[in-house]
Amino acid sequence: MTYGARGSSEGGSTIPPVERSTTLEAVPLSAGFARRFVAQVLADWRLSDVVDTAELLVSELVTNVVLHAHTDIEVVARLDEASVRIEVRDSSSVLPTTANHDRESQTGRGLELVDLCADSWGVAVHQGGDGVEGKSVWFCLSITTPSGNGGGVARRTRAAGTRPPVSSVCLLGVPTALYRSSEEHRQGLTREFVLMVLNDPVPADVPARLVALAEELSQRFARDSASALEQVEAAELRGDATVDLLLHLAPMEAGPIQAFADVLEEADEFCEREAMLTMPATAEIRAFRRWCADQVVAQLAGRPGTPWRMS
Repeated sequence: MTYGARGSSEGGSTIPPVERSTTLEAVPLSAGFARRFVAQVLADWRLSDVVDTAELLVSELVTNVVLHAHTDIEVVARLDEASVRIEVRDSSSVLPTTANHDRESQTGRGLELVDLCADSWGVAVHQGGDGVEGKSVWFCLSITTPSGNGGGVARRTRAAGTRPPVSSVCLLGVPTALYRSSEEHRQGLTREFVLMVLNDPVPADVPARLVALAEELSQRFARDSASALEQVEAAELRGDATVDLLLHLAPMEAGPIQAFADVLEEADEFCEREAMLTMPATAEIRAFRRWCADQVVAQLAGRPGTPWRMS
């Protein structure tokens, strides 16, 4: 039974489909493993033009399973004459939804991105032979196999869906030293939480959510993070103590950024309660992180930016 599908994954293919799969645990690092699996499969199938989109979308779907379903995950890649289909299966019968989420909600943002970028997608409920119910969320990206090459090379025929529009966000008057301190603390905290998650089969909720979100956002915003660092380094070379950081983000990124700021605040509270090597963030770093998230949300909503000031 299929729910919430846009388009169809079925076609009049005359070439027998090729399928590869892998099984992952419901742990935060599985999103990265899923991306690497999909990238390798698509490289083997000579589908380099769809790798970026497929990696992004499979990461969203696997992260949703880790955060909400908490079951083992099967990632299936299927190639036929017309498309490549990526399917993420879990053992939860609770259906995902894109409807009625607010700006701060993380739930449903992944499917919103799938709807924007995939040629078709859907949700299928299934029941295994052992009676265990589950579901699969799939998306398709259209391809074509040129005639006369023995079917050995597949290539993209058109863009997958419509990329979300991008807006400019400017973080005004960012102190370069504070930016460095904030990033160093975030990276140290995330590293320690990763070790906690890897060493504990049932990790605490806050470390697990922080690692999952950090894994997802590090991929989603890799280009913007690199650009911000370049701008900070350029300011330092000029001898400037502050810099206006220019970022290019889609409006739909406001929710995940605010969600990450929220879980970082929870992480600081966790550090205060538990014996951690990483100390809780200073009041200045916490205020700076919240200001950054608030500025992104405000500017993506069309409101003007305000310079950083430590109150």
